[in-house]
Amino acid sequence: MKNIVKIIGIWLFAAFALQASAGDIVGKVNAVWSSPAAFKPDQQVTFFFDLSGTSLVGRNDLHLYSWVPETIESWDAPSAKTLLTQTSNPAVYSLTCIPTDLWGKPVADFGLKIEGLVKTNDGSLQTEDFSEANGGTQFKLFDYKTMSGSLAVAFPPDFTAEKPISIIGNLALMWNDGQTAQGELVGAANVYIWLGLNNFAVSSKYNTLGNANARCDFVSGETNIIQYNFLISDVIDNAPKLQNLSFLFNDGTWSKTGRDVKDANGNQDIIIKPFVAGSGSSSFGNFPKKVTQGDIITVKYFPQADTLDSGLPAGLLTGSDRIYVVMEVETSDGKITPVPADQVKGDNRFLMTTGGASGQYNFSFILNKLFTETELDPLKGVTKINFRFENYDGLISPFGIMAPHTLEISKADN
Repeated sequence: MKNIVKIIGIWLFAAFALQASAGDIVGKVNAVWSSPAAFKPDQQVTFFFDLSGTSLVGRNDLHLYSWVPETIESWDAPSAKTLLTQTSNPAVYSLTCIPTDLWGKPVADFGLKIEGLVKTNDGSLQTEDFSEANGGTQFKLFDYKTMSGSLAVAFPPDFTAEKPISIIGNLALMWNDGQTAQGELVGAANVYIWLGLNNFAVSSKYNTLGNANARCDFVSGETNIIQYNFLISDVIDNAPKLQNLSFLFNDGTWSKTGRDVKDANGNQDIIIKPFVAGSGSSSFGNFPKKVTQGDIITVKYFPQADTLDSGLPAGLLTGSDRIYVVMEVETSDGKITPVPADQVKGDNRFLMTTGGASGQYNFSFILNKLFTETELDPLKGVTKINFRFENYDGLISPFGIMAPHTLEISKADN
């Protein structure tokens, strides 16, 4: 009995101590973002926190407190390394760091999100959590593994003209002018982006051959992966309303280029539209809606709206660290699953990235580049792809629970 009383006493003390350490909540962190938008945890990055509408604006004693990927520092005695700096916008604060140093964790221990809150030095005042569980506002980390099957992506997927954007490209999958070969830029000493907006209605002021401000970075630790980080207002003066990013790559001359597959008009510019939450199905979306096997397909999945056809509440996959795409293709000979669900899990070719609005997961691929020759052979007559989604724990959504889980493939290029 004494032991039971002792345990209860310890639990009550711990609960009281935890409650005492929390401050008064003054509101939400309205938005968080980073510069660059896509980064690796062992590289320098600047985090931004929009505190507009809270009583914290104007203070000079604000700190980041975080528990994902790991708790950093004590609540009551934070150090200068977590101290936020007020930017030129008084409501926005920033913190520049190398995440592996700040959190004291190796790259391998970082997941794809960073969660926390903003608090005063003494902990008496704090924001609500910025976390997936509290509305989805959190820092998203780009998963570079997904570039093995992607020609080019923009991050975050719901990019805007007001925030930093990263364009990440795979040189090995890019096409040359005329679409006769891939990988022309592999091995180039320098790679430059030729950038515009809205199908090149306007162009970057750095669109001159060999311009240092258009030079891409080679991503450390990755093979043939390049990245260009920018803010639209920095590269285009008086930019119009953003409809899409339009770009291609070169080696500082026009002798070697990196482009998309040809569209119906023979255009090979890479075009990426910002993802808009709520477009299409509440649980699934993709762009474009009808494609050929050579097109870049981007799948968006919203687990919080999916019941997995289980009869249970929606959102069983919400918050999963890893979600994989399972594909079932329809041909004239019937339905085929090129890579079965039990083999997809753990195969990084089919791993989705997290990012963007509403806690969605993203997956970009080119059908005829995603699968091996053996896997691809039965797909020559494919007319439709059905998608479902599985997390690492084995929870899986059914094929075609909603009509938009199916993507039409046109006859061209089959």
